[in-house]
Amino acid sequence: MLQKDQSRLADLIQLSLVNAIFEEEQSQVQKSRKIYETLNSEIAPGNLKSTLAYVAFEMRMSNNERVKDLFFKAFERSIQKQDSRAVTLLSMKYARFLAFKCNDV
Repeated sequence: MLQKDQSRLADLIQLSLVNAIFEEEQSQVQKSRKIYETLNSEIAPGNLKSTLAYVAFEMRMSNNERVKDLFFKAFERSIQKQDSRAVTLLSMKYARFLAFKCNDV
């Protein structure tokens, strides 16, 4: 039963991400942002895939302050869960973001 619920959640996450990308491609930026926000706050809070997709969206929108905020929230959740792999991945992605998008080496 648990595996079936996880599969449904993974499908819902994937469909939501595809929908958000579609809305962005149709220049519906606010709709796309709302989908990412709902996904990360209600549907799958703490899901790394959805968080990183939201981060990528905000980077494309050049909203660097929002990107920093999303990274810090993801760090907090990963540290709370004691998920060292997630912390490592987030650290690398955040360092690249600072170096290449913010010119902050």
